[in-house]
Amino acid sequence: MRKNTTYRTLLDELIEMPRIRRAIELEELSSPSTLCKAFNRLSMAVWRVLLNLSVTLLPTNGVVGIDASGFDRSHASKHYTKRIKLTIQQLKVTLLVDTGSNAIIDLHVTTTRKHDSQIAPSLIKRNSGEVAVLLGDKGYDEQALLKSSAGDKSCPGCGQYR
Repeated sequence: MRKNTTYRTLLDELIEMPRIRRAIELEELSSPSTLCKAFNRLSMAVWRVLLNLSVTLLPTNGVVGIDASGFDRSHASKHYTKRIKLTIQQLKVTLLVDTGSNAIIDLHVTTTRKHDSQIAPSLIKRNSGEVAVLLGDKGYDEQALLKSSAGDKSCPGCGQYR
């Protein structure tokens, strides 16, 4: 069974369901901040291995899209950010996604203001075996990126402007 809910909502529901907690042998419930702290202890290398393993479970077609989005922390709870010692104000996340299965092949997270065309080459190089055709918006339409992708023999469809 799959349930589309937040961790906080799931905790609230499990508090009201002692019989289910006993059935899955769950004696204590962790607070949401405990879970965040546990995730923060894992290094990026561990997350990358988990991501690579999950991609192997899905059929990919080699047609890959790349895009980035920014996240602002100014609306976060001051109590929460102080409690978990969060000092980052903005994040930029760039995803490389297979269009057939919607599988996230790779990601890049930065707190700096790097342009899309500066982040893309490392993602493409790291995943050249997965990329046959690369799709992106105007942020990735730069001659240096196109030339470096075209020079990559393991990515024959990259570097072609469409």
